[in-house]
This record gives sequence, C-alpha cells and structure tokens, in this order.
Amino acid sequence: MKITIPSSNKPWFYIVKLSDEGQSLESFKARFCFDEGEFEFLNPNLTSLRAGDLLIIPPSPQYFHIAAPLETYQTIANMFNTSTEELISKNKTQTTFVGQKIYI
Repeated sequence: MKITIPSSNKPWFYIVKLSDEGQSLESFKARFCFDEGEFEFLNPNLTSLRAGDLLIIPPSPQYFHIAAPLETYQTIANMFNTSTEELISKNKTQTTFVGQKIYI
C-alpha cells in the first residue's frame, strides 16, 4: 500500500542532519519530489546545508512507506514491485528501522 505525505497540501519540516552537510543544495533537492521554486521561496536565505537547520519542504506527491518491525529493503521492494537497489538509492542509506519513511 502506498501512502502519501499527510496533508499533502501543506509543507512539512526537515532538520538537516550532519550527514547532509557535505551535499550540494541541488543534490539535496533531488532527494525529494517538490517544486524547486517553492522550496527556494520557503527557504529564502538558504545557501548551504548546516546540521540542525530547519528547512520547510513544499508539499510533495512522492510516495513513501513507513517501515514496520522486521521489514527490510528486500521485503519492501517486493511489496512495491521495485528493486532493493532502487530503494537504497532513493533513501541514501543501507539500513531500515521501525517507523522510518522509506521513499518508493
């Protein structure tokens, strides 16, 4: 079952992680499916990513799945008819944890 971001007509928030700091803004934006102009409007002074920064992310039609206990990228890939490699690439991590948003 695919789940959309709740209240898809409202922006949501993202706290920049230490692992995000080395990314370019273009690389960061590519992780999400949103309107870049709207992202820049909502975050007007953003020139680089610093751990702890709070970003406003525009509404997105991108789909995600919330990881349940014992789910892995392989089991989730099977549910959505995609590959494990595709999920790892989209989610920029090799591991899953309960409650994690897995972008499909």
